[in-house]
Amino acid sequence: GARADAYESEQEQGLQDELQRLTEENKKLVKELHDLGGEVDELVLADAQSFIKENKKLKKQISDLRLAQATAAATGSDDDIKDVGGTKFIGKVLNDFPAKDLKPMADDLKKKLGSGVVTLVATSEGKASIVVAVTSDMTEKISAVDLVKIGSEALGGKGGGGRPDMAQAGGPNPDAANDAILRIEEKLA
Repeated sequence: GARADAYESEQEQGLQDELQRLTEENKKLVKELHDLGGEVDELVLADAQSFIKENKKLKKQISDLRLAQATAAATGSDDDIKDVGGTKFIGKVLNDFPAKDLKPMADDLKKKLGSGVVTLVATSEGKASIVVAVTSDMTEKISAVDLVKIGSEALGGKGGGGRPDMAQAGGPNPDAANDAILRIEEKLA
């Protein structure tokens, strides 16, 4: 009896703690979404499941909005496309940008480019992440894995990996983001 009551009480307290954490996180996400200019729907939070569902929805909205804004900024003009050694190249540094959103953005930029190489470096919380994307027609000559390793070294990282058309790595030195892009350009040249 007493142990069962204690267990039930512990479970209830754990649930309350998790709901409190989700409430605080959801408030922060709503503020971030609002600051990014997104529409914030009225929150209907009746139980733990609705808190979790709303949390996931807010994170997705923020991710989609950041991606749309960054892609629009990165594809602002054809002036962003360089010719490096006969290869079309886009290289961008994205400050305070989550690493998880780099690959979808690189895919969008590859489509715009048609044929060539895209290099994106995101800096956030004292770290840097790099993604190199190579269009399918170029993978016989150029490997995204080889290029991302060069970029990663510039960022103070070791290695990196992926496929010949898309590779990702990271490093502890976000101040070297532009240098990582320049080293990849040098390799292409």
